Amino acid sequence: MSFTLTNFYMKFKQRHFVHKNPIFGRTKKQQSAMTYEYNNVYWFLFEFLKRSEEYKKVCKSKGQSGSANLKKLYQDFGDIHSMTFQQWWGEKNKRFGVYSRGAYLFAEQTDYVVREITNTDDLFIDDSVMNVQIPLSMSKREISKLFHTLLRNKHKGTVGRRKSAHEHSTAIYKIQGRVELDALKKCLMVYDAYEQNRLIRNNKEKQNEVLKLWEIGNNKEIVPLQKHRITKDDPDYVNKRRYLASLVDKLHKRALKLIKNAETGVFPNLLDNSPYKKTQKKPVRVSRPGHIIVKRK
Repeated sequence: MSFTLTNFYMKFKQRHFVHKNPIFGRTKKQQSAMTYEYNNVYWFLFEFLKRSEEYKKVCKSKGQSGSANLKKLYQDFGDIHSMTFQQWWGEKNKRFGVYSRGAYLFAEQTDYVVREITNTDDLFIDDSVMNVQIPLSMSKREISKLFHTLLRNKHKGTVGRRKSAHEHSTAIYKIQGRVELDALKKCLMVYDAYEQNRLIRNNKEKQNEVLKLWEIGNNKEIVPLQKHRITKDDPDYVNKRRYLASLVDKLHKRALKLIKNAETGVFPNLLDNSPYKKTQKKPVRVSRPGHIIVKRK
């Protein structure tokens, strides 16, 4: 197969991501708009991995220490503590080819592009693509209607959900599980506040600054609804305090799970196998008649 600059440029431009990729502004005004912070699943992966104590050790040793999995992760992710997310995402390296680190690790690896097929030799038959023959004698409206019908039957994904795209993803590092950016944001905020509070607690001179769990949660970014937040002279003070303390504890545990998932390169992966998913506890009968015990997992 002959190689031309035009074909190379098409493939380079057509590389895409299952999820929204970060956009970096070139001007100060665009950069201040934060087009990726708290608004991009790849940024969250970067941030949660930065909070891994195990990965910090690997970075300090330049990939010489740590588990085999973390050493492999270091080869791809590098020292994330020595650069910003924008620098890390756009870093060029000969092992990434013509792409930046972000495109190399997270973009789809397929070379197939959307194009008109004018030769049967270019026809590619595979479950990952859909080939359509369109009679140009039909009107654009008729073609559009028929195409969407075919697409609806072939592509099982729905608006706002990317299950089908995940199943056919060819990225080196796939985003796995349902992505809820708002939930990731809350987990990250709670984790940072929790750890900061822990450092203050260990400082004898700042004991008056230590926050309770409910005080950490009493934040409009974490609990957006006013009815759940505690205000001055709140008549439902006790119940709300319990709710906020429980919520912060749950979000902190989820943050710890997200950090562990980031260490394995599988992110966010909080569904199905989540240890925080509620399960119904069923009574189990024992040999002694008249007694029932509950088996707790």
